[in-house]
Amino acid sequence: MMSPQAPGPDSTNPWTDILSRIDEGILLLDADGIIRFANDTGLRLLDLPFDIVGQPFSSVLAEPELKTLIGAAFNDEELSPRDLKLSRSGQTRLLSVRASRLDGASGTSPGLSLVFSDVTTQRTLEEIGSHFVANVSHELRTPVSILAGYIENLADFPKMPRPEQTEIVGIMQEHATRLTALLDDLLTLACFDSHSDVLNYTELDLREFFARLTKDWHRALASKDMEVALEIANDARFLKVDRFRFEQVMHNLFDNAFKYPPIEGQIRVRSSLADVGLEITVEDNGSGIPEEDLPHIFERFYRVDKGRSRKYG
Repeated sequence: MMSPQAPGPDSTNPWTDILSRIDEGILLLDADGIIRFANDTGLRLLDLPFDIVGQPFSSVLAEPELKTLIGAAFNDEELSPRDLKLSRSGQTRLLSVRASRLDGASGTSPGLSLVFSDVTTQRTLEEIGSHFVANVSHELRTPVSILAGYIENLADFPKMPRPEQTEIVGIMQEHATRLTALLDDLLTLACFDSHSDVLNYTELDLREFFARLTKDWHRALASKDMEVALEIANDARFLKVDRFRFEQVMHNLFDNAFKYPPIEGQIRVRSSLADVGLEITVEDNGSGIPEEDLPHIFERFYRVDKGRSRKYG
């Protein structure tokens, strides 16, 4: 298959309209590094003005990595796509860049094509997935190691006194429950990703629900001398939800509200009518979330302080 000819000063070649419609960013350079073509996607991704055609590439984009890539491509080296971090107008993008030398027409020098793809979201998800696998591996390894140790202990000392056996079995049950909870979380994520989860809506009395939820958390709250204040409005007391999923959400919010406040903290739960339905607020008196991290609160596995992963799980 023949390569397209290197672009010249005339941008009315037949392939120009095709390249303009491609979703990836494309820049074409001649042998002297002069930009001969740039499609709209390329201009947008690189945050470049529309009058760059005819200008030297080095004066438009001065990134050292790009200069190295262009030099290698002109030398006809085999190149794989490279990631380039580009900061423009206060925004940082991660672009995958592919550079290929284009065969010139008879008697002309070869040109170069640069193809840019925005992989910011893809790389972010890959990083999140990597951190998640590492965290889950750590969380699973701890109870498994503890269970293995106690099983080995019971096997080595079959005549262990009954009280010691009872204590060990109790600890093993605790860590088996922890493992089950972790696996349930993974299965829940799998259901959400596959969109196979069916919601079962029933009417819920919020006063009764939160009273029972507070009772479930009584022992944990007492350990930090924390209290729960319920403010359930009469006109915002009943709603239709999937009770199981709603309970999961509320337990997660209670868990966060319990972890971070100081001793003698407070969790305040309120319900009120909103424009589009019913609003439920779970508020604590902890340090809160920094303003710069608020846009990330619905990102999966995002943590404000990465160093707290080991402490809080």
